[in-house]
This record gives sequence, structure tokens and C-alpha cells, in this order.
Amino acid sequence: APRVHPAALPKKAAFSLFLYSSKVILLFKSITPRIILFYSLYRFFPKRVDFFIFSYIMFFRVITIANC
Repeated sequence: APRVHPAALPKKAAFSLFLYSSKVILLFKSITPRIILFYSLYRFFPKRVDFFIFSYIMFFRVITIANC
């Protein structure tokens, strides 16, 4: 098996987790579960500022998808 860089694994896991959570968010009509979810993601990845910015952008994109 090819060796995977250790830093690449959490990033890939975080990305797949985020993709899954964004699908889950679409099920919610209220805004509170989204805020809780993204805050917990931010607490879980406190040093991943780029991930937080990415999730912040997707957060508002998901809101517009869910509201239309």
C-alpha cells in the first residue's frame, strides 16, 4: 500500500466529514442546528483556519440552497 502523508489524513477526513455534514444540514430548516454543527466543527479544528473559512463560505451557500 502506498504511504499516505500523516497530515493529509485528517484533512481528507475533515473534508469528507464536512461534505457529509453539509448534506445533513440540508435536512434542517431551522438555523440553530447549522450554527451548532459549524461551531462544533470550529471547536474540533481550532487550528484549521482555512477549513473554518471554507466551512463558513459553504455555510451560507447551504442556507441559500435550503431556503429556496
